[in-house]
Amino acid sequence: MKKLLFLLAACIFCFSEWDAQATEPLKYVVVRSDHQVKTQLRDELRLYIVLAHKESGKIKALPFQEHLNGAQLAATVVAAAKYHAEYTQAPYVAVKLYSQAPKEGFSPTILATVEYAQDGRGLSGLDIWTWRNVNATPRGLSTRERNAEVSRRTGKKAPDGQPITAPPLLLRNPVNVDIQQIPPMSPL
Repeated sequence: MKKLLFLLAACIFCFSEWDAQATEPLKYVVVRSDHQVKTQLRDELRLYIVLAHKESGKIKALPFQEHLNGAQLAATVVAAAKYHAEYTQAPYVAVKLYSQAPKEGFSPTILATVEYAQDGRGLSGLDIWTWRNVNATPRGLSTRERNAEVSRRTGKKAPDGQPITAPPLLLRNPVNVDIQQIPPMSPL
């Protein structure tokens, strides 16, 4: 019994270790931002981002995401929140990382979220928190899941004619990352 408890404790420690290289922020672009005054005391900035890369001098959404892990996705929203809070001086920044750009009548999978109040006073200005809801899916979408999203958006069948696969759900999946070690990162 003692060996089982020791093994369980060792496994929990292994999974809770934070790996700086595995959580390096990924390149992203902002596809939408909403800057609004929530109350007389606080400005609120909400950002909607997608992963991106440069191809032939053009910025394109990252099509292959399956190899990405939850810590990388979380690190990306944290880095974006830090950068945009510094750049805009907004006291509250919320970031959602989507699998692809949202369109009218279509909401893609949310891969990661974070809320950041750089002054430590939360959304209302009266709360006491700096970081909240650092959540991410366990991985990025597979090619199949991404194709299923495209077919849902366009109303066409999946390219291979197979049934549409549900993507991984966010559902409050907290990610253990060392927020202080993640630097701010500007968009592409």
